[in-house]
Amino acid sequence: MDILEWTRAELLAFAEDQYKNFHQSLVPGLTSMLGVRMPKCREIARKIAKDDWKSFLAGADDGCYEELMLRGLVTGYAKMDLETRAKYMADFVPRINNWAVCDCCCSTFKFMRRDPEYWLNFIRTCLDGGREFEVRFAIVCMMDHFLEEPYRELQFEAYERIFRPDSLWEKIGGTDGSKTDGNSRMSSVLENSGSADSVSAAAQKNEAPFYIRMAVAWALSSWYVRFPQETEAFLRKETLDVFTHNKTIQKIRESYRVPEIDKERLKQLKR
Repeated sequence: MDILEWTRAELLAFAEDQYKNFHQSLVPGLTSMLGVRMPKCREIARKIAKDDWKSFLAGADDGCYEELMLRGLVTGYAKMDLETRAKYMADFVPRINNWAVCDCCCSTFKFMRRDPEYWLNFIRTCLDGGREFEVRFAIVCMMDHFLEEPYRELQFEAYERIFRPDSLWEKIGGTDGSKTDGNSRMSSVLENSGSADSVSAAAQKNEAPFYIRMAVAWALSSWYVRFPQETEAFLRKETLDVFTHNKTIQKIRESYRVPEIDKERLKQLKR
């Protein structure tokens, strides 16, 4: 049994219809889930990473939610040099078509901490791509792996750029979106299941797509826990759109790690 056959047998063996129905309700627009829980996906990915991971990455079916998730996890877990990993990352990121694959895989990419400048440059290309989940990938990776003072201004400036009036957001359409060549990853316009409508609508209104705005709010709420004064000062500049500004304050006020006195003060900043 080759690695793809083994992987698909494992996924089918651990698929749960009840979990599938629940998780599909959290990831709108996707109907390709088998219903395999995340701890089991990570376990399978670690086994692939110790086996013939190259064959898996060459043949994984992005039409299956779990195989797309495994593609990202294996890219994070497998042992490879920097150049090789960059190639596989460049191939993977444009394939992301939902927030769950994005966020779960981002948290796995701890290798970024070993070569911060290299991966921050990679992240910048994703920020400039104008596609919903490439930009969300960049925001979540920065939050997960670079939530430190030396990177604060860089990230705050990135959030500001997202909400500038001259920001452009790509409309999605034209290809099947299942495969892309790594050398053209940032220039290809791919169909993005689950996000096409929101990206197109946002592009027509010249607004950042929904999952980008939610990522910025999440990231800023995380920054507030670590650097409350600096983050509050950023919010007082009112450089975000109204939705993201208010969502950030909501998320901060929902945190158990923020004092009540701060929550009440921040409430007055809502627009």
